[in-house]
Amino acid sequence: MLSQPFKLDVRSAGDCGKGLFTQQEIEEGFIIGILHGTLLSKEAAEQRADDKYMFDVNGRHVDAKFAKNCILKFANHRCQV
Repeated sequence: MLSQPFKLDVRSAGDCGKGLFTQQEIEEGFIIGILHGTLLSKEAAEQRADDKYMFDVNGRHVDAKFAKNCILKFANHRCQV
């Protein structure tokens, strides 16, 4: 498990469901954890109807929807308000 020098909270993000928040500023490029999920091709990712927890990581598509015990799936979801 990675040690974090700041506290992360999962809480309501309004109409978007839940989001990941912190009160401290996080330096760009700082690793806050490891994202768990299903690695998908671009075509498979585009076919997913529910892409709320879909991440594009360096050209790779990761679906974190069913990731257990992984708060990072709330860090940057695709919520359209």
